[in-house]
Amino acid sequence: MSIRVAAIYMAFSLLWIYFSDRLLNKLVQDPELILQLQTYKGWAFVCISGLLIYSLTHLGMRHKHNIEHQLNQKSKHLQQVLSNISHSIVQYSLDGRIGYVNPAACRLYCIDSNNTLPHLDQLCIQPEDVHRLTSSLLNLSKEGQNSGQLRLGQQDLNGQRFTASFDWTVQKDAQGLIIGFIAAITDISEQQRYQQQLDQAALVFDIADEGYMITDAKGCILSVNPSFCRITGFSTEQMLGQTPAMLSSGQHDKAFYQALWDQLLRTGHWQGEFVNKNAAGEEQHIWQKIYALKDTQGIVQKYVSILYEINNLKQTGLDDLTQLPNLPQLRDRLSALIPEAEKRREHFCIAYVDLDNFQGINDSFGHQTGDQLVQEVACRLAELIGPEDILARQGGDEFIVLGRNMTPIQGNLDFADKLLASFNEPFELQGQKLFITASIGLCCYPEDGENTSTLLRNADTALFRAKDTGKNNYQFYTAQLTNNAVQKMEVEIDLRRAITESPQEFVVFYQPQINLETGMIASAEALVRWQHPDGKRIGPDQFIPAAESTGLIIPLGKQILEQACLDFLAWQAAGLPLERVCVNVSMVQLLRSNFRDDVLEVLQTTGLAAQYLELEVTETALMKENEQVAEILSQLQSLGVAIAIDDFGTGYSSLGRLQSLPVDRLKIDRSFMPESANDHHDHALITSVLSLAKNLDLEVIAEGVETEYQAELLIKNRCQLAQGYLYSPPVSQVEFIRWASMYSQVMSA
Repeated sequence: MSIRVAAIYMAFSLLWIYFSDRLLNKLVQDPELILQLQTYKGWAFVCISGLLIYSLTHLGMRHKHNIEHQLNQKSKHLQQVLSNISHSIVQYSLDGRIGYVNPAACRLYCIDSNNTLPHLDQLCIQPEDVHRLTSSLLNLSKEGQNSGQLRLGQQDLNGQRFTASFDWTVQKDAQGLIIGFIAAITDISEQQRYQQQLDQAALVFDIADEGYMITDAKGCILSVNPSFCRITGFSTEQMLGQTPAMLSSGQHDKAFYQALWDQLLRTGHWQGEFVNKNAAGEEQHIWQKIYALKDTQGIVQKYVSILYEINNLKQTGLDDLTQLPNLPQLRDRLSALIPEAEKRREHFCIAYVDLDNFQGINDSFGHQTGDQLVQEVACRLAELIGPEDILARQGGDEFIVLGRNMTPIQGNLDFADKLLASFNEPFELQGQKLFITASIGLCCYPEDGENTSTLLRNADTALFRAKDTGKNNYQFYTAQLTNNAVQKMEVEIDLRRAITESPQEFVVFYQPQINLETGMIASAEALVRWQHPDGKRIGPDQFIPAAESTGLIIPLGKQILEQACLDFLAWQAAGLPLERVCVNVSMVQLLRSNFRDDVLEVLQTTGLAAQYLELEVTETALMKENEQVAEILSQLQSLGVAIAIDDFGTGYSSLGRLQSLPVDRLKIDRSFMPESANDHHDHALITSVLSLAKNLDLEVIAEGVETEYQAELLIKNRCQLAQGYLYSPPVSQVEFIRWASMYSQVMSA
C-alpha cells in the first residue's frame, strides 16, 4: 500500500508542476502576478496532495480492516465449530506437549480447561504409544504422508480406559516446517464391543449344529446357516428369497398354522414339531423354535427360526435330559390310545405344564442349574401319576401329563389341583432352595377333541390362557378360547396390514365438548374408527387392545395425533372458536416409545401450538405406572400441552396422588351419569367428584351426557364441560365442521 501511495503522489506531483507552470506562463505575462499565483498554486498543491494522500490511505486502511474483519469472522466460526463438534480435537507438539483441546476433548479426557493441559504420556496407556503419536508420525510425514488414522488405547485423567481412533494431520509453520500434529479423536469402545458381539454372533451362526433361518416380517428368507443347508439339503442360493413354504410336506392343516401364528403374535415366540420335506423329497421331523425380532416401537422386523432334526428322537422316543417320552413318542402313544378310549368310553385329561419365569433361573444360576431343575420337576411329576398315566417332556421347561380314567368335572379338578399343588414345596438344588410356580392348561377327551393334534393344540391354548391370567394357576379349555384366539389373530393380522399398507383406513371422528357456562363449543375429542375395505366398521374395543398387545398402537397413535392436529388447524381456518383438541393416549405409547419426542415432532410438523392440544390418559393406567408416566406427562405439560384423566371414578386415585400428578382436567366416566333424580347413588358420586375437583382447582368434563336432566344436574353443580349424544355423536371431520358452524351460529343468535 505504501508503494502504491508514493507512486500515485509522485505522478500527481510531476504532472502538476509541469502542466501548471506551462499553463501559468502561457496565460499570465506580468512577473509580479506570476509570482503571486505561484504562491497560490503551491498552497493548492499542498491541499490537493494532502487530500489525495488521505483518500488513498483511508481506502487502503478500510480494505485492510475488511480483510481483518473477515479473518476474525472466519476465526470465530472455526472456534465455534471446534467447540460444538462431537469429535475431540487435540493439538500437540513434536515432544507430546498438548497445546489445545476443544470442549469435546475436555469431556472425553476429563480435562479441566482452566488448569494446565496434560502431556500425551498421561493419556496413553502404553509408553510406546506416545512414540507412535509423535516420532512415528513425524517419520511418516517426512516420507510424504501428512495425514492418516490409527487406533490406540487411551485413559482419561480419572484412569478410565477406552479405545480411541485418531484421525491425525500434520501442523506446519509459515516456512513449511512440521511443528506438531492435530488429531480428531473418537471413543470407539462401544463400537468395538458391538463389532465383537456381531463377530461372535456370526461365528455362532456359522458353526452352530442347529439350523438357523432368518426371514423378514413377510416371511421372505434373508439368510440360512450351513447347518440349515446340511439338515434340509437345500443350498443357500436355493433358499434366499423364498419362503419357508418350500419346505412344507402338506401334512399340517390350516388350524395348525392358525395356532402357530396366534401364539407367535401374542407372545413373540413359538416352538413345535414340523413334518417337512428335504431337498430329496423325503419327510423330515423337525423341532422348530421361532422368535419375533421387534424394533423399539414393537413392530416385528424379522423372524429367527432354529431347527433341530428329530428323526432319531422319533425312533428312540426318549428325551435326552429327563429320559421321559418326548413329544413324538407321546403323539404316537396318544394316537394309539384314542381308539382304545373310544371303545371303552374312557375319559382322560391332558395337562400342559409350563414353569413360570424359568428363564430367570437360567439367567441367575446358569443353564446347568436350569437343567437340574427340569430333572427335579420331572421326578416330582412322575411321583404324582398313576401306572397308566403318561408323563412326557415337550422341550425346554414344558411337560405334558396325560391322566387316564378320570371322572368328568370333579376328577378333572382334582387332577389339576394335584399338579398345581406339587409346586408348593421348594426344589433343593446344590444346597439351596428354589421356589418356582407353574401355569397349567388342560383339555379333556372326548369333550375337547377326538384326535391327537386337536387335543394337544387345545391344551396349549388353555395354557396360554393360564399365563395371561397371572400365571401360577390352571385353566381348562373351552371352545370360546379357540374362537377368541382365532378372532384375535385375524384382527391382529388385518390390523398389521392396514397400518403398514393402508393407513387411510383409520379415520378420526370427533365428539364436541360443550362449555356449560356459555353453551359454546369448547373442544372436541378425537376418536379413531377403522373403515375396513369390505365395508364393515371394526369397533375400537376390538382393534385397540390388539394394537396395544402387538405394539402397533405406537405408529397408529402417532398417526391419529398428527391427523387431529391438522384437523384442528382446519377448524381454525374455518373460524370455529375451539380451544383445543383432545386425543386419547395408550399406556403402551407412554412406556414403550419416546412419546415426548413424538408429540414434539407432530407439533412441529403440523405447526400446531402446544396450548391447543390435550392428551387423555385413563385413571387406572396413570395410577398403575405413576412415576414414569407422571414424569413424561409433566414434561409435556411444561411445554403447554394439557393433561386430562379419562374415565375418572373407575380407578383408585387418592387425593394425595391427584395433587401430585400433572393433571389439568378430570373426565367423569359415563357409567356414573344418573338416569333420573331417583339414582341417588350416582347423583352423590357426581356431586362428590365435582366438589373434589373444585378443591383441587381442576376442571371437570362429564362424558356420556344424553338427557336434559343430566345436563341440568351438571350445570347446577357447576361442572365446566360436557360431551355426549345430547349434543352430538362422534362424527367425521367434514360433518363436525358443518355441525359446529351451525351450532355456533344458533348459540350466537
